[in-house]
Amino acid sequence: MYQTRLFASKVAEQACNLFDLPVDIVQACKTTSDNLSSLQVTEGKKPQTIAGAAIYMVLQESRAIKTKEISIEDIARVVEIKPATILETCRATQKLKAHLLPEFWQSQVR
Repeated sequence: MYQTRLFASKVAEQACNLFDLPVDIVQACKTTSDNLSSLQVTEGKKPQTIAGAAIYMVLQESRAIKTKEISIEDIARVVEIKPATILETCRATQKLKAHLLPEFWQSQVR
């Protein structure tokens, strides 16, 4: 039986593409997903959960007008989880947020 592993960064990329987000935001979401995936606190979480939290974190830090139109409910719907699950994951990783967002994202004004 052949199985493919679903990576959070792939889920994040697909969701960002559905939102028609710019390439730099897509890349930031993918990198943040990978960074979240490596944490012990997210061990056992679904890729959709990690992707949803990563997208939410990146969009919260973005100053782009388009990203402000995307709600947590929109993100949850696209990645097929509940908004509360995204918030729970973000709360659990809040203290590490500065280390989760990619350096290129933090150093540029968005």
